[in-house]
Amino acid sequence: MDKNWNTNYPIKYLPRRISNIFSYEANFLYYDLKSNTLQVELFPAPEIRHIGHKVRKVTESNPVWYKKVYEENSFEATYQSRRTKRKRRCLCSRVSRQKSLESLQRISNKKDLPNIFHDCLYRNLIFDKFYYGEDYSGIIIPPKKSFLRFFDSSGRNYSEHFNSEFYKDFGFSSVEEFEDFYGFSTNLEKFNEKDTPF
Repeated sequence: MDKNWNTNYPIKYLPRRISNIFSYEANFLYYDLKSNTLQVELFPAPEIRHIGHKVRKVTESNPVWYKKVYEENSFEATYQSRRTKRKRRCLCSRVSRQKSLESLQRISNKKDLPNIFHDCLYRNLIFDKFYYGEDYSGIIIPPKKSFLRFFDSSGRNYSEHFNSEFYKDFGFSSVEEFEDFYGFSTNLEKFNEKDTPF
């Protein structure tokens, strides 16, 4: 399958060097999600209005990437309150934490399935990170050279894609502007020369 591959298909159809990148990243996301859960605790209210008045505060939150994925796949739903019998609205999502963990574990073990929502979702997330690059809390992670070489079927070379698309996505009009801002060279012959997965 190789170059006709898309995120609806398992990574086992990709060459080992590409599928390994998916596997390593899925493993990182799995442990990141597993070790960071949303936790809310009760604390005494700053302005006490009655005896035992407390407020909820978030003490630990989900990873930023999971919040984004959850919100992008959310929708409004209505339900009927058992107590008041009134209809209420709530925000739901197609993304499930447990199914996300199961999916990421399958991808990390290269046992992911075709056309399964969560598997396709996380294959797409990983693909976008390494093909287009990302802004991670103000740190710019550039596209991965091997991804651009393997998946770019339009014939554009790495330099063209890197210069014309990546810098513009993050608000830079030229390579020189990027280099001046971050203070290092992006000579494409030297940049990411060894091209290791991480």
